[in-house]
Amino acid sequence: MRAGGILCNCAVYHSYIGEFDEAEDLLNRAVKILEVADYRSDLASSIPFNLAYIAEARGDFAAAEEYWQDALRTSQEGGILPLMLETLAGLGRLQLRRGDVSQARVLAAKAARLARKGKYFVDEQFGLTRLIADLRCQSGRHEKALRDLEKTALSTAGSDIPAYFAAQYQRI
Repeated sequence: MRAGGILCNCAVYHSYIGEFDEAEDLLNRAVKILEVADYRSDLASSIPFNLAYIAEARGDFAAAEEYWQDALRTSQEGGILPLMLETLAGLGRLQLRRGDVSQARVLAAKAARLARKGKYFVDEQFGLTRLIADLRCQSGRHEKALRDLEKTALSTAGSDIPAYFAAQYQRI
């Protein structure tokens, strides 16, 4: 199982730097390793989550939604609350990109309720922070979105998240 985990971590890195073909290949190799071992875990649940990001980045919203739904189902079945939180936020961002603001808000509310129930690290709530900021930008509340992102960026000092926030600031 260790090899599957290493492949997943490498895939996340490649996805982060925009090398989606390499990331997808690594995730598919991890799936094969985990299937052979009939392995179920947080790791197995995170694969469709990461494939959803890749599909969405490529503009394949139909595939992204299928992967997000699969990630949500497996995270719910496994009781993996941090992944469930991030998956709800991912689905919300996808709906917002599709122009379905009301559905994006419903998903943001579900994710926010889940976030209030548990004690999560800031990086586990990163997707929710992004979704809320995107919803605020969509409604013209750019300053509030920027303050939310700045607050999260400051609280994640020392992680790789602040680099991502730089790109978010430019978008706002």
